[in-house]
Amino acid sequence: MGDKSLGRNSRRFWTKITTKTMNKLTVTLTMFTFVMGLNTLAQTQIENGNFENWENLGSNTEEPTQWSSLKTSTDNSILNLANQAPQVIWRETSNPHGGSACIRLKVAPYNTLAGLSPNAIITNGRVFADITPSDAYVYTETSDPKWNSPTTDKPDSLVGWYKYAPQSGDKGKVEVLFHTNAVEGKLPENGSTAHHIGSGIINFTTANSTWTRFSFPINYTSTVTPNYFLMVATAGDELNAVENSELWLDDLAFVYNPPLSIEEVEIPFTIYSSQNQLNLKILNAFNLGSVQLLSLDGKTVWQSNEITTTNLFSPNITAGIYIYQLQIDGKIYSGKIVLS
Repeated sequence: MGDKSLGRNSRRFWTKITTKTMNKLTVTLTMFTFVMGLNTLAQTQIENGNFENWENLGSNTEEPTQWSSLKTSTDNSILNLANQAPQVIWRETSNPHGGSACIRLKVAPYNTLAGLSPNAIITNGRVFADITPSDAYVYTETSDPKWNSPTTDKPDSLVGWYKYAPQSGDKGKVEVLFHTNAVEGKLPENGSTAHHIGSGIINFTTANSTWTRFSFPINYTSTVTPNYFLMVATAGDELNAVENSELWLDDLAFVYNPPLSIEEVEIPFTIYSSQNQLNLKILNAFNLGSVQLLSLDGKTVWQSNEITTTNLFSPNITAGIYIYQLQIDGKIYSGKIVLS
């Protein structure tokens, strides 16, 4: 798999307050914008989180670079489970969320000898395989850079995009753990957790055939600086995966808050609301753009992927406070807005 190097991501932030009056309605917007990759400051990102780079393509051992699955697992038996393990992950190019590829995870057919359906699993650490599901786990192998992701950062949350096709009663997940090197990091938790710094998880339980954004917070229980982060994603339940459940993932990333640095810049757009309509004007020429509204808990409630320089939208959602996210030629602007 080759040695890992930390992904890099930087942001430039500004804050400005604008007040507009429209039909006796005053709207105050506090706007934050960040520009990806324009600064020399860096924070840890998920390596190959867009699943563009792969190894052993075309074989049943193909894996995304910096990630591992059953085919590169280890175990403490004489069965050599890695060689016997079925293929449970694939590079898919027919409909990625972004770029040229995404990852597809599919629970393998029921194995009568083992008495289970091997779970579709991917991790930035390494899989410890066992025919008893409760004895299997993923872990950070600190002695080999192929199986670990060092960090001293504490991101606020993890975001990504997914599609899910579960079989009845099954559930998939994405989970992350930040930990020190005092004890081996494992997921699921097993034994002492004193070395845990922070963690977060999201479970997928219902079918979803279109790419949907997800996010979850990383909750920290210690002020100690972490040494590593460990991630795992599965298409099936970790104790009772159901044959043929499928999960697609793409564009995984950490979000940081507060920003690294602050600087005021010119606002390249205006946005305000009037009578439950969203008025958006782009001040500069651009090629690609989209806008979406999120509830305060981070769920997308409305989105448009086709915007021009002058736009008037009717989102048809309940009046209240929302977070808008405007993307223009790869730059993302975000802030709060009130719909009445």
